[in-house]
Amino acid sequence: MKNLCLLFLTMFSVAGYGQTGLFVQPEIGAGISSAKIKSPTDIVTYPWGLTWQTPVKSIATYSPKLLIGYEYNHWRFTTGIAYSKTGFTVDTAIAGLAGFAGLYFKETQYFYHVLLPLYASYTLNLGPKFFCDPGIGGELSYNYASKIEKTNYNTLEAQSINRGLTNSEFNKYYNSVSCWGMAQVQFGYKASDRLSIIAGPEVEVMLASMLKDKNNNQKSTNYTFNAGIKWQCSKIKKTQVTQSTITE
Repeated sequence: MKNLCLLFLTMFSVAGYGQTGLFVQPEIGAGISSAKIKSPTDIVTYPWGLTWQTPVKSIATYSPKLLIGYEYNHWRFTTGIAYSKTGFTVDTAIAGLAGFAGLYFKETQYFYHVLLPLYASYTLNLGPKFFCDPGIGGELSYNYASKIEKTNYNTLEAQSINRGLTNSEFNKYYNSVSCWGMAQVQFGYKASDRLSIIAGPEVEVMLASMLKDKNNNQKSTNYTFNAGIKWQCSKIKKTQVTQSTITE
């Protein structure tokens, strides 16, 4: 039984130690952002034709972060501040009657957020230098601005509109605060006792609609790959896992 316990601990802590202390972790993420949009007016009939809306498409996104945390043995508790750009692209077509040209609209909308993340993770050592750090938590975002890029196409001309929403427009239609759920897996390499290089995927999901209109629904989802460094602020205290520890 003692040998079985030792084997179990070895599998999930090959390096054989946990760490304790404060750390700082700057990183940047890049990926895609989209939105789940539900509206009762997806299909509308006009006197001159039929309007339909294609599925929402993703946009490219990025998110720089400055994180700080505390780790105790294999557990990490992390918070900090982050910036994020989210959004989506929608294509809408208006079919023309016989002998008349149809119209085509392509619209992309961006949203800008400042986020306060808070999550917990558990470090699995994969060797003397490598580790894996899966984590789960939540984020609180301040949604402060939006920009619209819209192009109207027909057989005669293409008209483009590129403008940011005014504060009054934004506050009329959108909530300024949102809650998110997040999960991530980071892989790391210990370059020294204090410095680690980290990278891994992350998903963020908006939990409630960003729209104030209760008849419509808009929730963003981000898929990013993050990379950065983790700097241990104080000298690492190691807790050694040995055979004698198991037999005591």
